[in-house]
Amino acid sequence: MDISEALQNMGDEGIELSAAFNAASSKQSVVTTLYKAMRDGNLLENAREILSSYESTTQDASDYDSDFPELELKRVCWCLLRKDF
Repeated sequence: MDISEALQNMGDEGIELSAAFNAASSKQSVVTTLYKAMRDGNLLENAREILSSYESTTQDASDYDSDFPELELKRVCWCLLRKDF
């Protein structure tokens, strides 16, 4: 959340990068790298590089997904039952 807010405060390009970051925020490596860059003071430069490469890989994946119908998924909770002897 801190990274997204910091990017949004960096003008129009930062807002676009913030949107790309929100899509990539499920990747821990992206979050960790950009958080470190934010602390070091070069967030914008690293965000340009990392998020542009991330967008190109997800774009290739979305081309693949367009061949299949969209599935409706539901959350299922699992538990392990164990019998102690």
